Amino acid sequence: MNAPLRTKPTLEGIARATAAEFDISLKDLLSHTRLRHIARPRQHAMALAYELTSKSYPQVGEFFNRDHTTVMHAHSQANLRLLDNPELADRIDRIITAATPAVFQVDWVRTVPFKHKGDWHGR
Repeated sequence: MNAPLRTKPTLEGIARATAAEFDISLKDLLSHTRLRHIARPRQHAMALAYELTSKSYPQVGEFFNRDHTTVMHAHSQANLRLLDNPELADRIDRIITAATPAVFQVDWVRTVPFKHKGDWHGR
């Protein structure tokens, strides 16, 4: 079977995947609320956005409606939280997988017509 090749995630993809993983709305994630159950996922989303994209702190901050220093702080805090929380690390892994678009590589292309309907393997 063909294995998926992963491409770089987008800021929006990271935000959507983070909101879904933490069961909050994208609108809340991008809002200015300081409620912990929203602010912490936002910090993780900003940290992932900085690490997984080629965007700078100011560019990430612009997307999340924050100052670049807030993104720097979020990056630092998110990484500290990951050190002693394996459950959080699992959640972050799920976010990365969900945010990273899969592009499938075709190993071979069949050049002759199939003998039977659904005959992908040439039986």
